[in-house]
Amino acid sequence: MKLSLFLVSTAGLWVAANANSVNNKQTKNDVCTHPFVDINGRCLFVNNFAQMDWDAARAFCAGFQGDLVTLDEANLLADIVDFIYKEGLTDRSYWIGGSAGAQTGAFVWPDGSLVRMGTPCWGVLDNIQRPGAEPNEKCIALNKDNFFFFDNFNCEGEISVICEYKFQRENRWAEGGCATMKSSAVFVFLAAALLGSDGATEAGSHVKTDVCTHPFVDINGRCLFVNNFAQMDWDAARDFCAGFQGDLVTLDEANLLADIVEFISKEGLTERSYWIGGSDRALEGEWTWTDGSSVRMGTPTWGANGQNQQPTGGSEENCVGLDNANFFFFNDFPCVTAMSLICELKL
Repeated sequence: MKLSLFLVSTAGLWVAANANSVNNKQTKNDVCTHPFVDINGRCLFVNNFAQMDWDAARAFCAGFQGDLVTLDEANLLADIVDFIYKEGLTDRSYWIGGSAGAQTGAFVWPDGSLVRMGTPCWGVLDNIQRPGAEPNEKCIALNKDNFFFFDNFNCEGEISVICEYKFQRENRWAEGGCATMKSSAVFVFLAAALLGSDGATEAGSHVKTDVCTHPFVDINGRCLFVNNFAQMDWDAARDFCAGFQGDLVTLDEANLLADIVEFISKEGLTERSYWIGGSDRALEGEWTWTDGSSVRMGTPTWGANGQNQQPTGGSEENCVGLDNANFFFFNDFPCVTAMSLICELKL
């Protein structure tokens, strides 16, 4: 994000910015007025000065014609976490708009829509994925002690706040990530052989099509082949995918990770870890996809367990997989490990 920063004192200090989002989305009025900033096309106010309980946080946001943020896209979570780190706001946890409904106990956003559970938004602590079962922890925050993944807190706790300008919620729905996936998001087409595709491409690499031919399925608009039968090392996995006119998946969107993990769970394919197309073999510590583009680091794609965030394997672990031992977050593995794989259809 390109930031033009300024500080203003109005009953306290706030950081305000005119920030271009990563994917060049625009807000409805193209400008977020102080104290809001444009993050991923949404007008947000990341307030790390005041600390208050969850109900007070909602009232605080209402004073700015807003509400606690409906953080319903994993891509938005990635951009918020980037902003928090870049602005040096890492010393606080932050309330967001999710809470457990009084009647069902399910976590919902302020508009009543369901909060999507699991990877990649919810963190892992002590090898257990949040939310925890604590009866008094019914409000959601980004947990500073676990790399700003979602966590459930006691609603009376006093922490910082992320507000969203209210009109931004009108006529908008999430395509993936931290809200429930829309129906018809995954199509499985069975055919006798790979026949190809007649869809359009994005950036000359990802095949986007209305029909993905066997063995590929449509997940988040991408033709993917989740193969949990064969197990092989990373190089062999690339060769295997090449035999289907593909390569290991370039999993370059957190929303796509959410949909892949949901597909793996629904199809009962959770007993394996899966190779994807990232590695740092060319230069240690510089993680890239097979097309040479950079792998985005940190939350919400790379796994963490309270102490350290992946990758942690150093020069011995240079290839990226979805780790079934850690809820299918990214992890670095030795490239010679025999694992299952996810191919993506390429031109």
